[in-house]
Amino acid sequence: MADEESSQTQEDSSLFNKPEKVKKEHKYLKTLLTVLVGIVLIAGVAGGVWYWQQNELKKQRTDSDKQIQDLQKQVSDLKKNQTTTTTTQTNGSTATDETANWLTYTNKTYGYSIKYPKDWKTACNELKDDINYCIYKGDPVQNKDFTASVKVFPNIASDWATTSANTPGSVLKNISTVTFAGVSAVKADFPGGAEYPAVQYRIVHGTNGYLVSVNYVGSRDYSGDPIINTFKFTN
Repeated sequence: MADEESSQTQEDSSLFNKPEKVKKEHKYLKTLLTVLVGIVLIAGVAGGVWYWQQNELKKQRTDSDKQIQDLQKQVSDLKKNQTTTTTTQTNGSTATDETANWLTYTNKTYGYSIKYPKDWKTACNELKDDINYCIYKGDPVQNKDFTASVKVFPNIASDWATTSANTPGSVLKNISTVTFAGVSAVKADFPGGAEYPAVQYRIVHGTNGYLVSVNYVGSRDYSGDPIINTFKFTN
């Protein structure tokens, strides 16, 4: 009987202590859950920070790559410019336009223009069958220092340039077809003796014929070449 009472007492005591045990387990689980949530939050924040840092590093690398490419392009352009300048100097040429400050003669009637240095004299003579425009230095009457001229032959045949250069008995030499003033022209050398050799360009433009010449004074004075190279049509 005593044993039964003792056993009953222990069971009652166990039943009384169960709520306290459950409370401890709940508290433990709550603490564990709080820790896990904290870990997840910390991991999320750390991941976000890492992702942001990676994006910033990627952006910085992209900007750096672009700056490097820009610098490489600038270096390449500088090398090209240096090479061009060196080549220009080697060839003895200059980027300055020597004709920029020259005077310009414009013939509105026959639609052409030609430039010449400021200190050169000019003359324009009307002949019976053509218009003769001359550019010269010195005394044109004595035919001294004559360098360049333009003759206009109105209303000529379309094959005038070729036929006039190949006239039977002509003293012209080295006749060839070239491009001059942006159009087709017949080029020929005029011996003119040792003192006044010349180069002539014959052009048919519209209904007119144009004879553009340069005379080399005293053998081979090339001062007239830049002048006839400024010849151009204005219509």
